[in-house]
Amino acid sequence: MSELIATRLGLRIGLAFAGLVLLTLLFGLLMGNEINHSYQQLAQELSRQHRAYSSVQTLRADFGDLRRFEKDVFLAVDIPEHASFKWRQWNQELNQAYVRLGQLEQTLPEQKPLALAQLRSALDEYKNGFLTVAEQVLAGRFRSAEEANRAFLFRRTFIHQYQNAIDALIHYSEQQEQLLLRQLDEIRVRRLWQLAGALCTLLIISSLVAVFITRNSLRVGRELEYQATHDSLTKLLNRRGFEMQLASAHRGAILYLDLDQFKLVNDLCGHSAGDELLSLLALRFGRLLPAQASMARFGGDEFCIFLPNADASHASELAQQLLREIQNYPFVWQGRLFSLSGALGIAIADGQQSLREHIMRADTACAIAKERGTGQIAFATEVDQQHHQLQSQMSWAAQLPQMLQQDRFVLFIQHMQALKSTGAPHSVPDHAEILIRALDEQGEPVPPGQFLPAAERFGLIGKIDRWVTRTILQQALPPHTIYGINLSAASLGDHAFLHTLRDWIQASPTPAQQWCFEITETAAMTDIQAARHFVSTLKQLGCRFALDDFGSGFSSFSYLKELDVDYLKIDGSLIRNLERNASDLALVTAVVQMAKALRLKIVAEFVENQHQLEILRDLGVDYAQGYAVHRPAPLLIQPVKET
Repeated sequence: MSELIATRLGLRIGLAFAGLVLLTLLFGLLMGNEINHSYQQLAQELSRQHRAYSSVQTLRADFGDLRRFEKDVFLAVDIPEHASFKWRQWNQELNQAYVRLGQLEQTLPEQKPLALAQLRSALDEYKNGFLTVAEQVLAGRFRSAEEANRAFLFRRTFIHQYQNAIDALIHYSEQQEQLLLRQLDEIRVRRLWQLAGALCTLLIISSLVAVFITRNSLRVGRELEYQATHDSLTKLLNRRGFEMQLASAHRGAILYLDLDQFKLVNDLCGHSAGDELLSLLALRFGRLLPAQASMARFGGDEFCIFLPNADASHASELAQQLLREIQNYPFVWQGRLFSLSGALGIAIADGQQSLREHIMRADTACAIAKERGTGQIAFATEVDQQHHQLQSQMSWAAQLPQMLQQDRFVLFIQHMQALKSTGAPHSVPDHAEILIRALDEQGEPVPPGQFLPAAERFGLIGKIDRWVTRTILQQALPPHTIYGINLSAASLGDHAFLHTLRDWIQASPTPAQQWCFEITETAAMTDIQAARHFVSTLKQLGCRFALDDFGSGFSSFSYLKELDVDYLKIDGSLIRNLERNASDLALVTAVVQMAKALRLKIVAEFVENQHQLEILRDLGVDYAQGYAVHRPAPLLIQPVKET
C-alpha cells in the first residue's frame, strides 16, 4: 500500500515536475520568440536605414556626374552637336537622380527630415538654372566655355545647398542608426532582467531555458552588430565600423579610392554586375594590403584604407599598386569588356586631428585627383596649401583698401634690351615696363605675386589699376622710351575707367605715343567686345598696346586678328628652359614667325642668361626683358595730385 502511495506520489511529483518543465519551456519559448520578434523588427528598420544611407551616397555620386556633364556641355560651346549630345547625357543623369530621390523618399519614414525637401529643392533649382544656360549654349549665344561658366556662377549656391542637404541626410541616418542600436541594448537589458526573475522562480530547470534564450539573444545581437558595422555586399567594414575600429589610431596614412567606370557598368549591365565588380575588387585589394591595414567600403564605388604608422612614401607606393590593379583588371560581363580606372586621395594622420577629419581631407584630395583625370593621385597637403593660400589672400584683401588710402605702394621700372641694332641713335626707341610693389608696415617692398592674386580674386584689382595709371600718367618721363603699363580684365570692361583714363592721358605731360598698355590674352578674351573698344579708343590718342603673357592662356593665333595690338610678349614659361627644352624652342619659333607675318614687335619675358639672349636674337625677337637685361629698380616720381 505504501509502495502504491509512494508510486502515486512519485507520479504526481513527476507530473508536477514535468508540468513545471513544460511551463518553463513554454515561458522560455514565448520569451525567446518575443525577443526574436523585437530584434527582427529592429533589424528590418536598420536595413531600411542602410538602404537610405546607400541612396544618399548614390545621389552624391550622381550629382558629381551631373557636374561633369555640365562642364562637358560648356566645353562644347563651339560644337553645337557635341553640346546637344552632352546635354542629353546630362538630362538622362538628372532623370536617374530624380528616380533615386523618389526611392529615397519612399524608404524614409512618414515624418521625413527637412533636409530631404531641401535636397529636392536644391536639385530643382539646379535643374532650372542649368536648363536656362544650356538652352543659351545650344542656341549659340556664348562665344566660349568661360562665358557660359560665368552665366552659371550662381550654381555654387545650389551646389552648397545640395551638399549640405546630403550631409544632413547622412547625419540623420547615423542618428537613426545609433537610436536603433540603443533600443536593441534596452530590449536586451529588459529581457535579461525578466529572465533573471524567471531563474529565481523556476530554479534549475528555468536556468536551462535562460541559457538557451541568452545564447539566442547574444547570437542575434552579434548578427545585428555585424550588420551595423559591415558592408553586406563585400563583407568589409562600413564607415561606422571603420571609425569604431580605428578610434584609438592616431598616426598613419588614409587612402580614399573612387572608381571611375563603376556607374557605366551599373547602367549598361545592371546592379548585379556592379555588385560582382565591387566584390571582386575588394578581394583583389585585400591581397595587396599588409596584415595590419584596415579597409572599408563607404558606399557606392568608394573604398577607404588605413595604414598604421605609414608615411607618404609608403602610402604613395600602395596607392600606385591599387590603381595598377584596377587598370590591369579586365572585367567581363556577358561578353562585354570594361576598362576600369580610379582616382585616389591620401591624407597623413599625424595625431593632431581626428580620424574623421583626416578621412574628409582624403576624400577632398580624391576629388581633386578625379578632376585631373583617370589614374591620378593627390595628397591632402595640396588641399591644405590651397586653404593656406586662400587665408593669405583674404588677409591681403582686408589690408589693401587701407593701403590704397595711405598710398603704401611704389612704382618700379624694368628696362628692356633691343636685340636688333640699327646703329643710329634713337632710331629704335627704348622700352621699359612699369611695375608695382606694395610697402609693408616696415616700409619694405612686397612683390606683386603676394597681393595681386588677392586683389583679382576679391575685386580690388580695378582700384590698383587706377592708382598705377593715375600716378604714372602725372609724371614727365624721359623721351625716346615706350613705357608699358599693365591693365587687368576688370579695367578693360569698366567704361567709366576708360573715360577717366582717356582724360588722364590727354592731360599727361608725357606724350600718349610713349604709353603702351599691356593686357593679357586671358583678360582680352574675357570680353572681346569691350577689349576691342578699349584698344581702339586709346589708339586714337596715339597709345600703343601689347598682348602680354602669350602662350599661358588661350594661345589661339586667331585671337590676334580681333585686337589691334603692336607688341606680342611671349610668356616667361616658354623662355625659362629655352636652351634645354626642344618643345619650348619650337613653340617660340612658331610664335615669332606668326608675329612677323602679322607685323608685330616681339618681346621675350623672363630672359635670365646670355645664352637665351643669343637664341632669341637668332630667332628674330625684337626685345628681351628679364634679369639678364635689367633688374627692376625703384622709379623716382613726383607727388601725385588728387583728381
